[in-house]
Amino acid sequence: MQSITLVLPYPCSMNQLWRVYKGRQVQSPAATKYKNEVKYIASQRKLPVIFDDVSITIEFRPKLTKAGVASKICLDLDNCIKATLDAIQGVIINDDKQVKRLYAYYGEPVLDGGLVITVEQNE
Repeated sequence: MQSITLVLPYPCSMNQLWRVYKGRQVQSPAATKYKNEVKYIASQRKLPVIFDDVSITIEFRPKLTKAGVASKICLDLDNCIKATLDAIQGVIINDDKQVKRLYAYYGEPVLDGGLVITVEQNE
């Protein structure tokens, strides 16, 4: 079974993923930037794209304030999940329809926030 773990930046919120341009819904600059960051991080590891069904675990790490505590401004888990799955599509997995099990939770806060994603190929 193939397993991939990556540390990624905190995703943008769902409200930032799409914009309307000339009557069409298009990906926002924030979403494009996030996807490019994920693609770059994955390319550094030279990871192959997985085409089989997968299980995914996502640990969201809130931003740490200057006072050393978790920021009260934190994205909803469901928003983070969609932005993260969209970003790994075509980079780590071929399509988000491959995700057959998903576990997401908040972890300990870290400077600038972020997430740890583990993708496991199902047997």
